[in-house]
Amino acid sequence: MGVDLQVPLSTEPAAVLDRAAFLLESEGFDVERPSADRREAEPQRPEHDLSRYNP
Repeated sequence: MGVDLQVPLSTEPAAVLDRAAFLLESEGFDVERPSADRREAEPQRPEHDLSRYNP
């Protein structure tokens, strides 16, 4: 079973997860979503921080 989320690659990970949850719910799956407070409390790692490779 494949699902096309139809989101651009530049989309924030949280937005991709929200879209996936929406699509799963629309297919009848029960999805538990973390609260916005919990999401903000999780550590954010820089996805494209290349400064450590710059001498």
